[in-house]
Amino acid sequence: MTQQKAESTAPPAVPEPVDMIDGIPDRSAKRGLWKYALIGLIFLAWLVFLTYCGLAGGVEN
Repeated sequence: MTQQKAESTAPPAVPEPVDMIDGIPDRSAKRGLWKYALIGLIFLAWLVFLTYCGLAGGVEN
């Protein structure tokens, strides 16, 4: 009984990193450029929206 108890309290083994880049384990060597492109597209969409609101609100008859 005590032998089973001792085995169940041991922490699980930590797996070895698959890849090590710049001292960071399991990091991809290729950066995700799509993340920066997505942020840029959101910013451009916001600018287009603000421009539209500015032009639509400035029209007087």
